[in-house]
Amino acid sequence: MAEKQWYFLIFDLERSKGTDRVAFFRSVSKTGITRVQNSVYAVKAGDDEVEDLMRLAQMLKSAGADVIVLRGGLCSVPGTKGSPEDDLIEMMGSVLDGRYEKIRNEARAINDEVKKLKAKGEAIKYIRRVKEIKNRFDDAVKTDARDVISNKRNLADAEITDVVVALQKFAQ
Repeated sequence: MAEKQWYFLIFDLERSKGTDRVAFFRSVSKTGITRVQNSVYAVKAGDDEVEDLMRLAQMLKSAGADVIVLRGGLCSVPGTKGSPEDDLIEMMGSVLDGRYEKIRNEARAINDEVKKLKAKGEAIKYIRRVKEIKNRFDDAVKTDARDVISNKRNLADAEITDVVVALQKFAQ
């Protein structure tokens, strides 16, 4: 069986480069690249996101960051059980669960606001916000390499569905 390959983006960008940091975080949030730890991002080799990773590496380099891009397989830590890929996927999954929780909370807040609406015209701004939240949810799902759907993902999906249903009922 061929070893699965990964790309890792590791960087160090000075704290004083706040504008560049924000630009990086906004750009990476629009990709399928997942944060593993602070300043460490990963994507499977062969995924469409490898091109995005290289673009982000160049962006960081242009901002004066120290940047390393590694490509390779994962190896086990001696004396441990389980696959290193499973460990990496679990680390990435923890980060995604944080995104799912944030998305769920945003959808819940919108749902609470929609319940207070009185006129159909007021719903338009919520429709746009829900579409943006749904896009972020879909982006997170696209990068979720876990075999089992997490509870936080299910809860976020349900909350988005609830607000969509509430907006549809309001529009009728």
